[in-house]
Amino acid sequence: MFPISRGFRTFPGQRVLGAALPSPCFGSFSGLLVATPIFAAATANGLYVANSAGSLAPSLLGFANTVNRWRFAAYGTPTATPAYQDLLATDGVDPVQRYQLSTLGWSPLPNGFIDNSPPPLASIVASSDYALILVLPNSQTFVSTFNETPPSWIGSVPNQVYYQPISQSPGNITAAGRLRNTMVFYKANAIHVAYFAGGTTGWSVQDSSIQYGVLNQEWVINTGDYHYFPTVTHDFWQFDGWNLTRLSNQMAEFFRQDHNDAYMYLMAGVYDSIRELLIWTYSSMQADPPGTLDTWLIYYLRTGNWSFQRLPIDLPMVYLNPSDSHFYPGYFGLDHAPRIYDDELAPGRSYITSNYFGDYLSLWQSVRIRPGFSLLPKGGASCTPISQYVAGTLWGPQGDMAAQVGAISEPLSADGWFNLQHTDRLTSYQIVMNGLAEIVELQPQLIYAGEQ
Repeated sequence: MFPISRGFRTFPGQRVLGAALPSPCFGSFSGLLVATPIFAAATANGLYVANSAGSLAPSLLGFANTVNRWRFAAYGTPTATPAYQDLLATDGVDPVQRYQLSTLGWSPLPNGFIDNSPPPLASIVASSDYALILVLPNSQTFVSTFNETPPSWIGSVPNQVYYQPISQSPGNITAAGRLRNTMVFYKANAIHVAYFAGGTTGWSVQDSSIQYGVLNQEWVINTGDYHYFPTVTHDFWQFDGWNLTRLSNQMAEFFRQDHNDAYMYLMAGVYDSIRELLIWTYSSMQADPPGTLDTWLIYYLRTGNWSFQRLPIDLPMVYLNPSDSHFYPGYFGLDHAPRIYDDELAPGRSYITSNYFGDYLSLWQSVRIRPGFSLLPKGGASCTPISQYVAGTLWGPQGDMAAQVGAISEPLSADGWFNLQHTDRLTSYQIVMNGLAEIVELQPQLIYAGEQ
């Protein structure tokens, strides 16, 4: 479920986009090359492109990469005459690859056509209207060129190839992305905005922050006019090229305690432009195996409300639907198959869990609960109480906090109540819904049941 203006709503049903990848997804791209839709994905050592049936098929295999994520960027002049646009892909280990519509295949970026100088390796690829950006692996240096087939890859003004280190802050470049007419370069604890000046200067790089940054490319969600990202201090920020604005976050403490710091660098985010949601996926302390992206942290741009859900995946993604030209959010599941949330499909089973009701000292009986549905689930709903307790004791002085799901699962009565008759000190309620639903409130009826 995700937050809306008046409460929470279930995501639509999921549609599987053809065949699964043979191994975990390490990156994907969906968009247009000129006016042609393309959907590409990568495993650690292979690139796949969707065939005419929309199913991902092997396109180029046998790369040396084993652990790095693949990054993609479209570059070209789709509005020029003649129009062209290519898809670039890189993993930081193998040569940068280029997919061209003219060949419907991948090939390495070509050497300089005058001196045969090779293009650099890159861990990140990004683009603007007029420049291709390559970030060297484990480096402070980025390379920019106006032509992916320059006369020489040796940096010089005549070649229109610039090698530029960002040395005014420590650390390597960890992310890069376009923001209107600028390029933004991130480090672990710094943000730099670059404006193209040309001549012997190349890019004029300015400091925007020497305190906040990101650990990888996938942390940054680009909505067009803004970048959104978390930081190693567990805050979330909005950046417009000038100003950094901290997002209010009622779930900050939950996120700090829930995520596994050893795998925080694996976080990955996408933008659901249909519902105006920022979605970050991360590995929680409960992830099995550790490092799996099992938790989604969701932010609703209109209201600033947050929610989270547990759903283990390979990676999140967005998919350009050729039928309506909208970008649909989705993910590669642990079976490595791509899925999108499709408004044409009814959702299956979903649930939402409330905060805890009661107190630490007294017993309370949950007599019944009235859920406030603004959209009643057609497939019905049920409620299960969840008791909060200390392992080995009943709210004793020591032990680890834990949650115990009760055995009771009550259906919604004809008059709109869940009749539970459940007694405990602290109880939350898990509402399970079948089908499309919206819930705006939950009203439990509690009766004091004494001390214990």
